Amino acid sequence: MLSSGETTRRVPTAPEPPPTIVNPVSTFALYVNTTALVWFFGYLLLEVRRSWSLPCDVPLHLFVSLFAVGGVALSLADFLREIFKDPMPPLTKLEHSYAREGRQRRMLAYAWLSGAVLLWGLYGVACVAQSSSCSHTAPQVYTIALVLTMAFGAVLSVLCLVLLGVAIDFCCSGKLRLAIVFER
Repeated sequence: MLSSGETTRRVPTAPEPPPTIVNPVSTFALYVNTTALVWFFGYLLLEVRRSWSLPCDVPLHLFVSLFAVGGVALSLADFLREIFKDPMPPLTKLEHSYAREGRQRRMLAYAWLSGAVLLWGLYGVACVAQSSSCSHTAPQVYTIALVLTMAFGAVLSVLCLVLLGVAIDFCCSGKLRLAIVFER
């Protein structure tokens, strides 16, 4: 026991880092956005299902169904990836190498996905251009397919403009200066 004049000496310890708190607003937005995307793609699937028996001279049902099923799959995969990701950044060299390999795998997957979207969009443009009776026999599916091909054309146009700007910059300066900023 300590008498009234004695004091104890405390050994200083390193302060514990505060626990990582996930922002509830961003989690809520993730749930809302995923729900809205799944609802949208589900609506497209429902519309294709309702119009499946209507005759069409080109397979526009397949074109819209591929878009809707791919959209649902990618939305849910992104949701699960965001929910189960590790919130801590890599600390050791081994974790850094795993993170680098993971980024390389993701970039390869994005390249394959971009190629698949390009083929899907070109297939849709060909189907809509060849369609002669779908606008009268299956108007809902034809309208959805037409909107999807117009959106594909707009995205492809913006991509071509960006590539043209990069090419002009390269020709004028002789250096390829392309800065891509990724934020967490």
